[in-house]
Amino acid sequence: MEIHVKTVADGETLLALNTWVQPRAVHLVNFGNMLLTAAETAALLALHAQWFQQGAQVHYVATRPATRGCCVVAAHSAGDGSCHVASNLAGAKEVILSGVGRVEAELDYFVGDQIVPSFGPPSLGHRLVAMPMDWMGSLQQGFTVPFLANILSTFGIKGLTTLFPMLDAAEKAICKSYGEHQGHLITAFLTLGNGCSFCMYGHLYAANLLLFEETNALGPIGESETERLGQMTDTEVEAFLEERLAKTAWAPLLPCLHRIRALRAGADPVGTEDDMLSHSLRAWTLINECSLQTPLTQAPPFNPRMARNRRLQRAYRSARRSTAA
Repeated sequence: MEIHVKTVADGETLLALNTWVQPRAVHLVNFGNMLLTAAETAALLALHAQWFQQGAQVHYVATRPATRGCCVVAAHSAGDGSCHVASNLAGAKEVILSGVGRVEAELDYFVGDQIVPSFGPPSLGHRLVAMPMDWMGSLQQGFTVPFLANILSTFGIKGLTTLFPMLDAAEKAICKSYGEHQGHLITAFLTLGNGCSFCMYGHLYAANLLLFEETNALGPIGESETERLGQMTDTEVEAFLEERLAKTAWAPLLPCLHRIRALRAGADPVGTEDDMLSHSLRAWTLINECSLQTPLTQAPPFNPRMARNRRLQRAYRSARRSTAA
């Protein structure tokens, strides 16, 4: 298989791709360190839909999580499940040559061929079915997520009832291994790599609330920094983590956070800790396929007890404001 590679550095080069992409050919667009603007993202959505209709295969590489997230949205919106989005060229070429779809390997890992994914925006029917589920989620968990309709349209009702328990089990395993607030911090950075600011915000918010409840101290990374982290390159994120966490109570988590990036880039798991992290990366790839379709930058704390504790939330926000002043 011949893979045609093209580097894109600006909006003009992005628009020029339309003369480069050919029907029935395999293309790999390397965005490198480029951060897509809103206008460039809209252009990419329109272009990818056109390319997919023409029968062209177009895949992406980007070093910034936010740009990777935009690429997933472009492919999903077009109905394209074969497009891969990677953080490095070598990893991208490997998955393209494997011939599996963007989420097929993860689905096969968890449930075999029991769930056949579908791509594209949810229908009105999916949205109507999701409404009572949102209400039940608020009652049971203290919060809900705005992408249930996307999960229904992508994975069906069987996928919804399978993937959420799977995700819950993965989160509990991490929290059991590292501690509750530490586990939420790790999960936040598992989701960051996929470009999902909504999920990262919710888990980072939960981590900070749990730490504040336990120690009355503020975590070194506020959830308000989620959007900025997504716009950094992967290398910049690693440097940011070293700077912020090195002399804090979260410093022991640094090797784990760095290992998450290595596993995402294609490193082979070594040992039980790597197996657990790889398992969770796969789970979040499936969920973020849907969560990325609802471009929200803020979320409730993804912990039922924290979501219901409004008094603690007010005290935490007050402490954050006092520190910032």
